[in-house]
Amino acid sequence: MHLKLRVILILVSIIIIYAVFALFIHYTIIFPSYLVLEKNEAQKDIKRCVAAFQRELNYLNGFIIDWSGWDDTYQFIYDENEKYIEANLALQTFFANQLNIVLFYNLDHKLVWGKMVDLKSESEMDIKPFSESFSYIETHFLNHETTSDSTIGLVLFQDILMLVASRPIITTEHQGPIRGTLIMGRLVSEEMIQRLNQETQVSFSVYSFPQVKQQPKLLSVINTMQQNHLDSLIQAITPNQLHGYAQLNDVTGSPVVLFQATIPRDIKEKGRESAWIAFSSIIFAGIVMIVVLQILLQRSIIAPVIHLSRHTVTIRETNDLSLRFNSERTDEIGRLANEFDHMVVHLQSFRYELEQKVAERTIEIQQANIKLEQTAQKATEMAKKAEAANEAKSLFLSNMSHELYTPMNGIIGMTDLLVETKLDSNQQKYAQTIHHSAKYLLCLINDILDYSRMGDGRYDLRQMDFNLRLMIDDLIDQLSPRAYRKALDFVCLIHHQVPEYVKGDPGRIKQILFQLTSNAIKFTHKGHVMIMIACEKETETQVTLKFAVSDTGIGISETEQKKLFTEFYQVDAGYSRKSEGIGLGLAMTKQLIEMMSGQIFVESIENKGSTFWFILSLQKSTDTHQNLFLHNELKGTRILIVDAYDINRQVFKEQLKFCECRISEADNSTQALELLETAYKEQDPFVVALIDMQLPEVDGETLGAIIKANPRISNTSLIILSSIGQRGDVSRLKSIGFSAYLIKPIKHTQLQDCLKAVMGQQDQTAHEMNQGMITRHSIIADQIHRDDHRRVVIQQNREVFTKLLAAIIQRDYVEIQKLANKMQLNLKDIQVNAIDKLVMHLNTNTPSSQNSIDVTLTAILEEAQSELETILKPYETNQNFAGPYVYRRVIDHDPTIIISILKKLEYALELSDPTEISTHLEGLKEYVPHETFVHLQTYIDEYNYQEAIEMIKTLYQEIVKERMDI
Repeated sequence: MHLKLRVILILVSIIIIYAVFALFIHYTIIFPSYLVLEKNEAQKDIKRCVAAFQRELNYLNGFIIDWSGWDDTYQFIYDENEKYIEANLALQTFFANQLNIVLFYNLDHKLVWGKMVDLKSESEMDIKPFSESFSYIETHFLNHETTSDSTIGLVLFQDILMLVASRPIITTEHQGPIRGTLIMGRLVSEEMIQRLNQETQVSFSVYSFPQVKQQPKLLSVINTMQQNHLDSLIQAITPNQLHGYAQLNDVTGSPVVLFQATIPRDIKEKGRESAWIAFSSIIFAGIVMIVVLQILLQRSIIAPVIHLSRHTVTIRETNDLSLRFNSERTDEIGRLANEFDHMVVHLQSFRYELEQKVAERTIEIQQANIKLEQTAQKATEMAKKAEAANEAKSLFLSNMSHELYTPMNGIIGMTDLLVETKLDSNQQKYAQTIHHSAKYLLCLINDILDYSRMGDGRYDLRQMDFNLRLMIDDLIDQLSPRAYRKALDFVCLIHHQVPEYVKGDPGRIKQILFQLTSNAIKFTHKGHVMIMIACEKETETQVTLKFAVSDTGIGISETEQKKLFTEFYQVDAGYSRKSEGIGLGLAMTKQLIEMMSGQIFVESIENKGSTFWFILSLQKSTDTHQNLFLHNELKGTRILIVDAYDINRQVFKEQLKFCECRISEADNSTQALELLETAYKEQDPFVVALIDMQLPEVDGETLGAIIKANPRISNTSLIILSSIGQRGDVSRLKSIGFSAYLIKPIKHTQLQDCLKAVMGQQDQTAHEMNQGMITRHSIIADQIHRDDHRRVVIQQNREVFTKLLAAIIQRDYVEIQKLANKMQLNLKDIQVNAIDKLVMHLNTNTPSSQNSIDVTLTAILEEAQSELETILKPYETNQNFAGPYVYRRVIDHDPTIIISILKKLEYALELSDPTEISTHLEGLKEYVPHETFVHLQTYIDEYNYQEAIEMIKTLYQEIVKERMDI
């Protein structure tokens, strides 16, 4: 920044600060005096308003004095002469004197004569309502003891505000005795208030107290005045207006009128104007001062400094240190110029010395550069050799792992066969040891293979639609036996907001959860292991999920937590050796999560437990035909959860919220019975009760017996939940009245199927219900039976399905009607919802022509077309599939077992889970011909999973076809 500009900025800043300070002083010290003056003037204005009102009263009082002290009036009270009225109290008298009411009373307080006039309409008014309020008049206006007594003031009568004066009727000489009372009154009208506004030059309004009470703002003003004992009150309403308030009392001394004067804040504005005039004057004076100072500074300081600066630039550009400033000034600038000349002399000598040193250093640097280039060349050659060695090592590791994979599967398979043969106890033990060691070695090979792929960058992630809850159910199936053997509570909590279908790599997500949950079970001796999945954030296309695995195990110290995700590091090597492992699991888990753009965290306390959690952002599934589970059957069902363990209740609540059930919970038997009784009294009983076996005080079995013994609540279906199943439980619990028996952990789909089966039992006869108790085995068998039956029905009606789809696409409504009625009986027991709706709609709303099709039918046709395309999709390819792997002679084996293995193998292939693929492939070996097994194994060994899945689907079709033939 130039010196000139800097000086100007400093001066401007000083002036602005001074002006702002002056403005501050004005507003803090001077301006308040304007406000005080403004308030005093406002007080004077409101007093003028009150005084003007008082003058009206005085005028009325003077007028009534003349009339009450008049001999003619005195005589009228005595003889009630009508001529007096005709001569003196005609309507013109009321208009001329602005009177609204005149009343004559005698000594007996009897009204002798009276008249009330509306001055605005120039007509006489009915005086009867006013004269009937005799008690008020008698009390305040008729009791005059002396000839000089009078009553004058305000009166509020039937919401009418009046100025009223009352005096005794006497002679012209103001002598008695008193013969009666004269009362005169004037209404407080808008015309009177406008006239007083003009006289006082103050804009004010008059409000009676009934009007005040209807306006909260005015009522607040009255309360403030009364609480502070004020005659008047000034309030600022807007920056430009004040309101002044004053109240007047009636003849009884009670407040009856509130004045509100609107006063412009001219004095305040004058104060502001004076402040800004002062501020502007200071600014103007400052500008003039800046101009003058700038001229002086330019001549005495800035110009010499600029000259010195240009001289310095000349020396820098020409590199001529022989130039001198040679200033003749004796002030500070002159001394600065002389010192500059001395400095240039020193620089000239220093330059010579520096040039000598630079020459020496240049020679040294050239020699060092030659050595550095030689070292860099050697380092590059060594790095290339190391990279080649690393690639060769990774390739060797990958190839060897892959080569070991096939023989290891053979060892495991042959060991399985060996264990099934007749062996003595030692041979059985040796064979089981070989089997366990081989499976452990296979897991290590899988880890090494994955690790080598990650290191080489050959580890690909798949993107596919998958059912998250089914994946978790499969994980529970794999790990629950381990938790069961250690007597641990193993629970899975999936919040109901979590979507059922997402898009990602299900195999890798399952691998991560499997690793974390296996570790949790391994290092936990008592308590629980819990998997929790919650929805962190959700958009239309994406969902962010939090996966957490917590346990009550040995925990991890803070020091070890920092090394936890390092390759080949084990928290407790001795314990890990007992439980197997090489320290790759968590390191690979961290790499997998980071490959999916996620993060993993750990929280742990020694001897109290650990929680591993990670966050992944997944795409929502775009396939609208994947919803295999129909939750509407359970929607609105009222269900009671009875479990002493908070985590278990939370798990069931989230599973049932996903089905939109109505849920209540109890942590003991007493509370459960109270809830059941209350529901019965409210005529909204529970349909199903989930009861844990291990309840405090009264266990679940006893609670079930109590419920079934109570006729009011015995209709509630009971499902018993147990962590440890024992022989004889089913028959004993069935005899008590339980409908189902499930072993924890209970999968999401398993709970849904169980509830549907239990609710279906409620419509059966007693004989049908005694046929068997619902267990997880019966649920699996029923599901397989339903799937098989659905395939058979679809296969049988495949031709009709195809024709109906063609008719819908062509919008051939005659053919649609014909085919829909034909299919009505055949589709009752399988789930083809859109076609059912189409049949129902056509049977009740048959269109007369193609042009009369309504909007509802169009929507149903589109839904039916989508559903038919989904049903027929598996039959579009491989219809005449033939080859060495076609399945034959299904009748030789139980098809239920084969279908179960095929389902598990297909799901493992979709998840790309090598361990599960190997297990289920070996399980399928004894059920299919050798050539079929070899062909399927070839696809899998070559990682051609899609072809393997297509082959499995073909096997499904062959099984269904052969069962139909049988």
